Amino acid sequence: YVGATFKRIDSSDTEDDFAYDALVEGDAVRVQDDYQASLPKKVQAALNKSDNAQYSQYAKQVKGVPGFLITDSETPYVLGPQTVTEIYKRGGNAAVNALFKNPPIHEIQLMEPWLVGQKWTPHSFSKPVLAKGDKSLGRGEFGAYYLYLLLTQKLSINQALAAADSWGGDQELSYTHNGQACMAISFTGSTSQGTQRI
Repeated sequence: YVGATFKRIDSSDTEDDFAYDALVEGDAVRVQDDYQASLPKKVQAALNKSDNAQYSQYAKQVKGVPGFLITDSETPYVLGPQTVTEIYKRGGNAAVNALFKNPPIHEIQLMEPWLVGQKWTPHSFSKPVLAKGDKSLGRGEFGAYYLYLLLTQKLSINQALAAADSWGGDQELSYTHNGQACMAISFTGSTSQGTQRI
């Protein structure tokens, strides 16, 4: 079923790849943490010391790198574990294994793990239209997570999170206008109030 999942991801215009990466990393972190917790206390302390040293080295290496890029690379290791933990609480390893057969396909399902396993689909909305003379570069899903990161550039974290949590679907249209690269995005909320908030 892994091969079938990859095939679906390759042909999808949603954030399947982001969600699946988070799922894989989340389960790896869960297994690693469980194994480490089973080790003797002295070994755990040594591993923690090593992890802290590696993180300190990493922090030096990424100094000067835009925060957006750092956050983007680390997010699967944050959203993934909380999603896998939520599923594990519901049904143990069997539930986690089943999740790999039918993984989440939207970022909102990672930001709100209780949506995982539900028959959740984006709401309908008016998709962006290409103007005459413009050239399309492709369409896809912008996603709740990137909406959150975008809004944090101008709003408080709480305001940005409230808007992202209201996400109900979107589509981005990348195109060129007079030779300049542009992007148009249509959003909808999970409720009418959510749409207004976004």
